[in-house]
Amino acid sequence: MNKKLLKTITYSTIIAICLIAVSLLAFFSHSGAFAIDRFMINKMQAIQSKGLTGIFAFITSFGSVYSFILLTALILIMVKDKKIGVVLGLDFVVAALATVYIKFTVRRPRPIGVALIEETGFSFLSAHAMISMAFYGLAIFLILKYVKNKPLKILFSSSLGLFIIAIGISRVYLGVHYFTDIIAGFCMGLVVCLIFTLTYDYIYLKKPYIRKKNDKN
Repeated sequence: MNKKLLKTITYSTIIAICLIAVSLLAFFSHSGAFAIDRFMINKMQAIQSKGLTGIFAFITSFGSVYSFILLTALILIMVKDKKIGVVLGLDFVVAALATVYIKFTVRRPRPIGVALIEETGFSFLSAHAMISMAFYGLAIFLILKYVKNKPLKILFSSSLGLFIIAIGISRVYLGVHYFTDIIAGFCMGLVVCLIFTLTYDYIYLKKPYIRKKNDKN
């Protein structure tokens, strides 16, 4: 089977599974917190400390809208290949808009009486989790595609992967989201990331062929 076709089928299957999972979580979230949600809240409360709260408050700031705007601007300024900044910016915008739509469609209240920081809006799904997975996930794809130094490639991509997970954990620790909000956010963020990955490959893998064809003419 053609590798490109196999990749498309694999990604499409993952996207379908993620969409089904998010739909089920959204539907059943109206019944209240899941058992896993209550379990995770209790576990996080058991390990809370002033130092750990400060660390997670710092980590969670990298999943805010302002952080992604700043990162996109820095990438556009510092990275020579401007299409990288453009595609990451578009990825962020799509993920942010999708998050707002889902939040106002599901309208799940945030956890009550456990928040360590002030947050507004609905709980399902986590914007921090979704946009982090979409943005940093696409950044991992671009690193694997363009960074030639193998040790640096592994270091940067694995670090970003752990960072995505840490942002998700921070939201549950800080008491502003249920665990299932994070899982749903990661799933939808992965959907956006994979769609952009497929689109990016499709557009930019076509360019050499187009240039070659034009040269012949």
